[in-house]
Amino acid sequence: MDFQEFAEQFQQRTAKRMLDFEAALAKAQKQMEEQVRQQERAREMNIKKPPAMYPKGTLRGGRVQGVLRREDPSQAS
Repeated sequence: MDFQEFAEQFQQRTAKRMLDFEAALAKAQKQMEEQVRQQERAREMNIKKPPAMYPKGTLRGGRVQGVLRREDPSQAS
């Protein structure tokens, strides 16, 4: 294989990769646009998610935190 043949094959591979990349980019853009439309529809319909309920003494990450209770100084024994 001479340099000219190598250069032509390289150019063909590069062009194909660019077309594949552009197709993937277009697909991702369409998906993002659809997500935006869905969010706008949900906002228009005023759909709200219920607030998440977390047990007392826990954080969202699941790490348990001690619950500190302050004693009323007037009731201290």
